[in-house]
Amino acid sequence: FGAQELRQGMPKTPPRAPMPRETLAALRTSQLWDVLGIRLNGPKAEGKHIVLNWRFSDTGETFVLNLENCALTYTENVQAENADASFTL
Repeated sequence: FGAQELRQGMPKTPPRAPMPRETLAALRTSQLWDVLGIRLNGPKAEGKHIVLNWRFSDTGETFVLNLENCALTYTENVQAENADASFTL
């Protein structure tokens, strides 16, 4: 399949069903970032770069999300000095 994808591109697949609210509500924050990274539309993210600081005042958690090279990654317990935007919830 790998060689076929290189020659013909990725096969068309139907969009994923939305994740149930109950499932999302049960996730820890780091797990939510993992889910978003897995569900990221890589082709639409191509060429994009953004750094976002997240601070959750109720839990004391801080994260930096980084979208780069068609991948969404995060780092916990830090904040980026060069963030494009910062959110406190």
